[in-house]
Amino acid sequence: MEIMENIPLASLTTFGIGGPARWFAEATTEEDIVEAVGWACEHTAPLFILGGGSNLLVSDSGFSGLVLRVALRGIESLPRHAGSRLYQAAAGEDWDAFVERTVADNCAGLECLAGIPGTVGGTPVQNVGAYGQEVSTTIASVRALDLDRMDFVNLTPTDCHFAYRSSLFNTTARGRYIVTRVAYRLLPEGPPTLRYADLHREFSGNSAPTLSQVASTVRRIRQSKGMFLVPGDPDCRSAGSFFRNPIITAGHFHALTAQLGAEPPHYPTPLATSNSPPPGSLSRLASQKDSRLAAPASPPATLWPSPIEEMPLQPKSSASATSSSTVSEPDSTSPSKWNLCCWASDLNSSCPPPLSGHLGKPVKEPPPFSGKYRRRRSLSG
Repeated sequence: MEIMENIPLASLTTFGIGGPARWFAEATTEEDIVEAVGWACEHTAPLFILGGGSNLLVSDSGFSGLVLRVALRGIESLPRHAGSRLYQAAAGEDWDAFVERTVADNCAGLECLAGIPGTVGGTPVQNVGAYGQEVSTTIASVRALDLDRMDFVNLTPTDCHFAYRSSLFNTTARGRYIVTRVAYRLLPEGPPTLRYADLHREFSGNSAPTLSQVASTVRRIRQSKGMFLVPGDPDCRSAGSFFRNPIITAGHFHALTAQLGAEPPHYPTPLATSNSPPPGSLSRLASQKDSRLAAPASPPATLWPSPIEEMPLQPKSSASATSSSTVSEPDSTSPSKWNLCCWASDLNSSCPPPLSGHLGKPVKEPPPFSGKYRRRRSLSG
C-alpha cells in the first residue's frame, strides 16, 4: 500500500472545494484497508474513510490525518435461487453503474435509485432511498471490517438496524465499521416500483413501463432538480438534498393538514402511526409562507440552494469551504474540531468520524514512516 502526502481532496468530492489530505491512501483490497487502519493506529493519526465524495464539505485547510479512499471493485451475480438473484458488489463500485447493470439484467429492486452519486459502500450506511425505494428492502448482507475486533464480519439486515435514512453504521455504531461489500437480493423480470408521485405522473399513460424506462426517467427528473451529476453543468454540482424528511405522528399530520387546508405531500413510514412529507415540501411551504426563509437578502455562505430546485445545495463559482462553513456542523462528540465534515446526503462509503476514538488523537507533527509503507509526496511528485 502506498501512503501519499498532501493530496488535494477537492477533485474527489462533488462540491469540488476544499484543501488537501495530510496523508492519503487508496485501498483496492481488504488487506489494504487493514494495513491503512494499522498505519493510522501506529501513528495515532485520525482516519477518514472516503467513498464517492458525494456528501462531503472539505475544509480549506484540508484534513490533518489519513484519508483512505475505498476503491474495492467487483460485481458478482449469483444464479437464481428461490425466485431471486443475488448480486454481491464491492464497496468502491460506482452506485449508478451498478444500478444500470441490474436494470440491464432485468432485475427489479433498485431502478428508482438510479442517478444517485456515490459508491456502493455508502448505501447501507444511511439506508439510501429515493423515488419510492430504499436499499434496506433489497440488502441481503453487509460485509465490513469491525474496528473494535479488527476482524471482518458479515451482518444481516436485522444486524444493520435499518430505519429511515439510518442504520447501525451511522447511529449506535458510528465509526466502528468500514463497509467492504454489500449483497442485494433482486427480483428477475419483476415490475418496477411506481409509488412516487413524479413517476406516477410520468407513466400515467403507460401501464407497464420497463425497468430501463423507469431508471432513465428517474435520472432525467433528478437532473431537472440539479441532483444528477453532469460534467460541466454548474446546476448539477451538488451534494443532493440538504435535509431529511421530518417524521411526524399521524395525529400531527392531521393537525397540519387542517392548518394548511390541504394535505401536504406525504407517505407512510414503516411505523403505521407516522407520516412523512417528501424532501423539499417543507422548503416549498416555507417559500410560500415566508420568502425570508427561502432566500435571505445577504446569504452568509457560498453554498446555496439550487436555482432550479430547493433541495440540493450547490457551490457558487467562487465557493470555498471557509465561506461555506455556516452550513457544516462538526459532530458534537468530537474531542476537537473536525477539519473534514460529513454531509448527510447521497452516498459516501462507510463514513466513521475522522477523529474516531478507535484511532487515537490528531497528530501535530508528521509521524515517522516505517519501512513497510511506501511514501510519496504528491500526485505529481
